[in-house]
Amino acid sequence: MKDYLKIAGLTAISLAVGLSPTPAGANNIGLDPSLQNEFSVKAFATGLDFPDGITQLNDGSLVVGTTEGNGFYDPNAKGQLVRLQDNGSGTATKTILYDGTLAGNNLSGGISAISTVNDYLFVTSGEGNSRNISVFQTGANFSANSLTLKGSLDFSFPTNYIHSTYSEAFRQTGAGQFEL
Repeated sequence: MKDYLKIAGLTAISLAVGLSPTPAGANNIGLDPSLQNEFSVKAFATGLDFPDGITQLNDGSLVVGTTEGNGFYDPNAKGQLVRLQDNGSGTATKTILYDGTLAGNNLSGGISAISTVNDYLFVTSGEGNSRNISVFQTGANFSANSLTLKGSLDFSFPTNYIHSTYSEAFRQTGAGQFEL
């Protein structure tokens, strides 16, 4: 249980630190001061624009969904999927797995959730010009631009609808078949 808390704490701290130019301490991230000696707080990854979705891969690395543009609600924002892999010193090596800002790539910004099932990534985008769940298949490894967009589920909501799609849950039910 303690290891799980460290991983969960590291994940939450990593994203919080990535948004703040000021180093985080146990007291300013909402951690009970009596637990201060149980955690080592340092920046795991920095320079992530609007990191809102995250999932852990089988090898222990993380995939973070970021929104490149003027923010989560920017209708022209594009999404990126960034792999964060511990380089052995407690900080991350960043690899862009899918860059929605490149010509021909289509991943809208406002990424709010990422799930992984075997070699598939499901990415929910809830803002911008489209609200959808994009389905990616991973390659044999997670190198730069190694994801293949297999398709997407596009959603339509009434005009001025406040809450579009923000969460997801998937399970595989057969070869290439999933329930959501």
